[in-house]
Amino acid sequence: FVRELATAYKVDFNFVDEKDGLTVLDFVQKRIYQANRQVPKPVATLIEFQAVYDAIVKAGGKHSENWLKKRDTYK
Repeated sequence: FVRELATAYKVDFNFVDEKDGLTVLDFVQKRIYQANRQVPKPVATLIEFQAVYDAIVKAGGKHSENWLKKRDTYK
């Protein structure tokens, strides 16, 4: 559904959630990171998350600056 919103409807995903400080792109990236840490890796889920991520980027989605700062603590 999110991929369709990004490609067909050109929804603006560049808003920051007040509660967590993340954009939709940040949220999807966080999910990809979490899925990559699972053993065994959920390959089908990772493929879908990456497709959603790519569609949002193609539609102009951006990361919040807040996420860019938080991301360093997840390494």
